[in-house]
Amino acid sequence: MPRRNAGLLVGVSLMDGLGGTAMSLAAAIWVKSLSGSSGLAALAGFLVFAPTLVGPVLGALVDRAAVRTLLVSTNLGMAALLLTLLTVEEAGQMWRIFAVMMAYGVSHVLVDAAEARLIVDALPADRLGGLNGLRMSTQEATKLLAPLIGAGLFVWAGGPAVAALAAGALVIGAALYLLVRSDQPAQPERVRSPMWTEVAEGVQFLLRQPRVRMPVAIAATAMFFAGLGNAAIYSVVDEALRRSPAFVGVLSSIQGGGAIVGGLMSGRLIDRRGETALATVGIAVFALGPMAQATGWLPAVLLGSAMAGVGLPWTVVAGLTAVQRHTAPAMVGRVAASANTLVFGAPALSIPLGALLVSILDYRIPLVVAAVACMIVPVVAREVPDDVDLARLPAPVDIPAGMSTVDA
Repeated sequence: MPRRNAGLLVGVSLMDGLGGTAMSLAAAIWVKSLSGSSGLAALAGFLVFAPTLVGPVLGALVDRAAVRTLLVSTNLGMAALLLTLLTVEEAGQMWRIFAVMMAYGVSHVLVDAAEARLIVDALPADRLGGLNGLRMSTQEATKLLAPLIGAGLFVWAGGPAVAALAAGALVIGAALYLLVRSDQPAQPERVRSPMWTEVAEGVQFLLRQPRVRMPVAIAATAMFFAGLGNAAIYSVVDEALRRSPAFVGVLSSIQGGGAIVGGLMSGRLIDRRGETALATVGIAVFALGPMAQATGWLPAVLLGSAMAGVGLPWTVVAGLTAVQRHTAPAMVGRVAASANTLVFGAPALSIPLGALLVSILDYRIPLVVAAVACMIVPVVAREVPDDVDLARLPAPVDIPAGMSTVDA
């Protein structure tokens, strides 16, 4: 059963990667074509990300819901919303694109948190790292193809066709969720705490439990400095390599290839060394990326992109696996959503900061700062205890007798 469940969950990642990435790109192109505004096109992309900032609240809602029902209904509801875009033809209807992309962002937060609960129940703890790494590799692989699919389909048939494709991927994902099975026993019933108390419990657990806090903090740090160097890459291509901006796509593809390799390796490395060790090694490997890119020498820039691609997924997989392995089942949703807010919210701060620095300083400075800061992390990271006091965690939420936590 674990192997079957893992295959189904990887299939979900494939559908989400193809449909979600294609739609996110097409939405920006769609808005640009309707309005002629690059700013509005960027807003469409930002709206997908924005709900991550309220992840702890949405995660608490996930912990109160029947997880399989939530996953299926969220996918099907989002598919229905995407189909409302089939009749968008003019700028006056553009608000519907914005509304749907905001809903897409909310669905991503809900699904990510609910999937963390589903995965914990569907697979044994020693399989979690391998599954997370394989899903990361699958998602990165789809990112290499989905933009071409989304842009090509938009040019050929328009935005409604891409929306239909994304809706179809969500329906297939919903069907795959229904096939996942679990032998986990039912959890005991108890009276729920107030909503905001549960939100606070999730955040406090993330901040206080070292075996969860450390890998998540390292992943957030790596993502922050990856965002800091984002704008500098365009300057590397333009000023150092003397190539067109399109060459950034080559570097992105190389980084994506490195991410696929890194994801496939991460499960075995976690089994051997643990989550904190993988996160520490990952951020050290990632640090070599911006340092090499700062040289402006083509072979080093290419190698740096690959190193960044390998190291960054190691930190993210380590953080996600730590949450799943070392959090009580009743809290997985809110802790996972809080962790995602820290990890994926970090670039929202660092990307504009990096753009500002590049506009006033030499482009190499943000890259070197990112490299040095990430190299310091393995030096200052402290050893963490081998156990987590689960007895001090809140008791599980209400679950009807005879029902597993997959259905609760």
